[in-house]
Amino acid sequence: MSIQQGIFSAKLLELEKQYKKFQARLATCQQMDHDTVREEIRDMEREWQESEYMLRQSIIGCRSRAVGELADIQLDYLKRADDILENEMTDYMSEIEDRTERKAEAMTLYAEFSVDFAVQAMNHALRSALKAIDAQMDCDEKMSPRGDGTPELCRRQEERI
Repeated sequence: MSIQQGIFSAKLLELEKQYKKFQARLATCQQMDHDTVREEIRDMEREWQESEYMLRQSIIGCRSRAVGELADIQLDYLKRADDILENEMTDYMSEIEDRTERKAEAMTLYAEFSVDFAVQAMNHALRSALKAIDAQMDCDEKMSPRGDGTPELCRRQEERI
């Protein structure tokens, strides 16, 4: 399973890198002045557009129709969530009379939900990885010349990677 473990190792390193970037950026932004925060928002918007473009490209060049559909679902979710944030979120906070306060409260709730969703996404990714490891182990056991599960990559799995 060395190739498979290598793929997950790379993904874990990327996840850790992105989390550290997120954590540092958020901590830093909380200490910035208002104009700098707005500049940071513009930077994030540019990064988001690049990320969205890359996701769309991955759909086009995807070898697996199922993975393409998952990427499409991800894009749909992000688009809908963004629409709620920009157009509907403050309307849901109608019990707060002051519009500026209502918007601040709505944005805070949205940000908290986004972090909660990220945790759910990590748990979903872990479950998926465990299922992939299980499937690879089944494949290794089946393909083992001795039938004892001696690690040997399943040829089909190796070709896909």
